[in-house]
Amino acid sequence: IDDGGHSMKQQTVSFEELFSQVKEDGVYFCEDCHTSYWWNYGGGYKRKNSFIEYSKNWIDALNAYHSKTPRLKVTDFTKTVKSIHYYDSIVVLEKGKVEKPIATKTGFPTLTYEKEKRSGLRQVKHLLIAGINKASSLLNLPFYIE
Repeated sequence: IDDGGHSMKQQTVSFEELFSQVKEDGVYFCEDCHTSYWWNYGGGYKRKNSFIEYSKNWIDALNAYHSKTPRLKVTDFTKTVKSIHYYDSIVVLEKGKVEKPIATKTGFPTLTYEKEKRSGLRQVKHLLIAGINKASSLLNLPFYIE
């Protein structure tokens, strides 16, 4: 059956029209996703208009709270989707309220090193460790080397 890509469009349009109607803690299923890989259904591996390729953008939307770029914005999708599951020919989205994550940390995990007897090697290590600590601080990484 050659439907000229209507299966791909039907899955996308159905999602865009119905997903907002799924209640909180509800589940949305899309089946027959294998057609995303069939040319006669408008699909194909990495074909940009396939439902599978469309759904891959959800991964970024799901994790938008963690993005450091303004290009990836928190959306209603980010705030209402708890998980996405891919199975053979089926994609499942689990809805639920998703709050902005709060990062808390206390103390400083530390790594230690033995002081070297030779001052030259100790100075090189000191400069290297200072650079690592500076990078860790700038990148907000959770470690500090003493």
